Amino acid sequence: MLIYHLSEFLKITKSVQNVALWGNEEHFGKECLKAFCHGLKVNTSVQVLNLGDNGLGLKKNSIKGICKALRMNHTLTTLNLGGNKLGVSAKNLKAITKLMKINNTIQYLGLGSNVLGHSSDCMKLLCDMIKNNKTLISIGLPSNALSDDLDIMKQLCDALNANRTLLNLNLEYNTFGKNFVTFKLFCQTLRNQNVLKSVDLGNNFLGEKLINLELLCDTLVINKGLRNLGLGSNLIGKCKDGLKTLFEALKQNGRIETIELDGNGLIEVGEELKNLEDVFKKSKALNSVSMGDNQLERNKELCTFLMELEKKYGLSLKIL
Repeated sequence: MLIYHLSEFLKITKSVQNVALWGNEEHFGKECLKAFCHGLKVNTSVQVLNLGDNGLGLKKNSIKGICKALRMNHTLTTLNLGGNKLGVSAKNLKAITKLMKINNTIQYLGLGSNVLGHSSDCMKLLCDMIKNNKTLISIGLPSNALSDDLDIMKQLCDALNANRTLLNLNLEYNTFGKNFVTFKLFCQTLRNQNVLKSVDLGNNFLGEKLINLELLCDTLVINKGLRNLGLGSNLIGKCKDGLKTLFEALKQNGRIETIELDGNGLIEVGEELKNLEDVFKKSKALNSVSMGDNQLERNKELCTFLMELEKKYGLSLKIL
């Protein structure tokens, strides 16, 4: 009944802009889903729709019905369908790609945790959409096992090369650090990709092997488009030479503005962080480094140094 009542509300309201129905699988029965789709179709105010973790990919015609309802929507900018097992059937991706061909307002599409990397048919549909879409600015593909299959990664890289509007890409939790060949292919793509401005590679085990960070850093030196880089929870604290190489790349790049290094165990290579001052001197663009959840508070002398560095250069150093 929750979904049914919400559907009725959507039909009449002109003020609600954000609808979040994360983890409500038990409420998405056949009749409630039908009513919900009708509510979406006639609503003219919702801008953000979060339908994550509802098992919709397993419910016959659920994704098709939702996407059909949203085709003529002229207000929605953000659609999150993460955690819905979409990869079990290419029909789910077919419905989404058809929606993206028709709808011209959706700018963010969240497809995380949908095991898309295990379905060549699904990835082909998704990549064809990325190649041709002209309105999508951000796409989230975390936790999709994208590094497991080289052919699938080739499809994604070809799509990224062809797309001219995608600015933000989330590839967290795709285990690139354990699959060097697929990570190398992505880095080769990123070298010549000047459209993307933000890439999140968090939680990918990149710090387990120095060669991963060396490859990424070589890419950063060449890339001319990237402005924001997410490297959170990548075990970089286990790789002192990797952090040193990263700092050198940031100095040479000169265009990265923000970098996330949260949760990397950096307390283990704390003294290396003092070289940030040299990085800030050489890179005029870098203005924000996030280093939370690294236990840096255990080293009071280092914390004092970093706080003074923050004031000296007018930067944002998030160390706690």
